[in-house]
Amino acid sequence: MFEATKEQVKLIKTLQRKLGWDDDLYRATLKAWFDVESARELSYLGANQCIKMMKAALPPSETKFVDRGNGKRVTGEMFFDVPSRREGVWATTGQLWKIWYLWKAVSRQTTDADRKSAFRVWLKNHFNLSDFKMIQREHVSKIVCALEAMQAQQQGKSEK
Repeated sequence: MFEATKEQVKLIKTLQRKLGWDDDLYRATLKAWFDVESARELSYLGANQCIKMMKAALPPSETKFVDRGNGKRVTGEMFFDVPSRREGVWATTGQLWKIWYLWKAVSRQTTDADRKSAFRVWLKNHFNLSDFKMIQREHVSKIVCALEAMQAQQQGKSEK
């Protein structure tokens, strides 16, 4: 089996920084996704899959315009894009995007509005958090692990 190339490992580390993942979250994600401790342990194909999954967790690069119903067009923002609050103890925007995409993958809701509402209920019931914006960095790895476990459980059911 071929090992991951230096370029792949470098790209994975670059994506880690772009996503705002600290080392603990990064290693926990690698462990959950591929059962490895570092990107250097990935195979060539595993590294390609990791890069693909990390790129999927990145926020959209294009800015979309949204009409808020008042005749004003503003740049589209996800409901958790609050840059001034994303410093210090708060989860980074990249971490929140990752959590959101994991939630979208496991949610049975069909619209973003319904997904947001269901996610708020889930956060309150499982982590005693009142809102998505209130996720602190210390909560991120726990939430990600829970969502990945839900995703694995769903995939296990669909294979039967």
